[in-house]
Amino acid sequence: MSNLKISQQASEVAIQNFKNKELVKKSIALAFERTNTTVFNIENLIEDVLREFKHKDIELITKAIKNGSLGLYGKTYKLSTQEVCIWIREYQKELDKLEKSKSYANPYDGQY
Repeated sequence: MSNLKISQQASEVAIQNFKNKELVKKSIALAFERTNTTVFNIENLIEDVLREFKHKDIELITKAIKNGSLGLYGKTYKLSTQEVCIWIREYQKELDKLEKSKSYANPYDGQY
């Protein structure tokens, strides 16, 4: 029975990985369109991004790609893996700043 449980868990992980890859693929495809960049081997870009940010939430990754492709982090002259990674890091910085500002907004909140 324990083998069945492991197989089910492995199957669920594989399904989630597939879904994540598809979400990132759609985001990257839109980014190519928005930045008017010629599409190159999108599979390698997706694999690199998912490997680099394996501990990040998939929603954070797709939101960062959307923001970057819409120009929030500056003009993109050529879409690349490096550019997408920069977008994700910039978005994470924004979230970190927001979280930090919330903690400073009321340092005594909940500490009575």
